[in-house]
Amino acid sequence: MPLEETYKHRLPLYGPLKLESLEAYLAESKVRFGAMYHSVFPYVVEVNDFKFHYLLGEGAFAKVVLAKYKLFEDSFYAVKALNKRSLVSSNLVQVSLNEKRILQSLNNPFIIRLEYFAKDNSYL
Repeated sequence: MPLEETYKHRLPLYGPLKLESLEAYLAESKVRFGAMYHSVFPYVVEVNDFKFHYLLGEGAFAKVVLAKYKLFEDSFYAVKALNKRSLVSSNLVQVSLNEKRILQSLNNPFIIRLEYFAKDNSYL
């Protein structure tokens, strides 16, 4: 299945879901998850494309900040910034890559999904 076709079938961010059969949806979701997990994520942006507002939370390796994507200023996003130096020193690079792949692959109305991905010299 081509990558563009795979991501085109993501569920809408809001509104009623139009699912004819839960079983068919789940079977199709398994196939799409595998295709998206092993693909290059198409929605790569620059860190400067966001306007950061407030710190929402902070952990050992990451901060979560409320931000607006400058092209679509009517939408807010929770941006998770992972410190590369901390990930490398704690040997958690593969864990963070797996988290990214899983989030980019999810297409479920009850689980958060990855909308955009950005990186710079210090953060993912």
